[in-house]
Amino acid sequence: MKNYWSYKFNTGYDADMAFVAEYVAETCPAAVEKDLSSQGSNLREHLSPEDQGGRSPLSIEEALGEIIARQVCSATFNAWIRDQVTRARIPTLPPDLGNPVHIENGVRLWLRQTGDIKTK
Repeated sequence: MKNYWSYKFNTGYDADMAFVAEYVAETCPAAVEKDLSSQGSNLREHLSPEDQGGRSPLSIEEALGEIIARQVCSATFNAWIRDQVTRARIPTLPPDLGNPVHIENGVRLWLRQTGDIKTK
């Protein structure tokens, strides 16, 4: 089953905080397995085995989507991304997104909206 997530990323602190971008990720259980079996696993790099064991399968999918979206956002906009992310599970893939901007280990990622931060 495919699951869809929205992630909104910001940079800066307090009054200097700025919206960078919103990404939509498509995840599934097979993407988690593919990531965990890959040499450069995002989940193994960012979540300890204890963190992985304490989460539901759906929560691990959400984390995988966020990790990949955060990396792509940071690289695309050359911006430090805050730890606080606005995330939400969405019921279906919005129809107006076009082609994915990134695909990694079965996770597909779309750029949905950008803020005032410009790419370099």
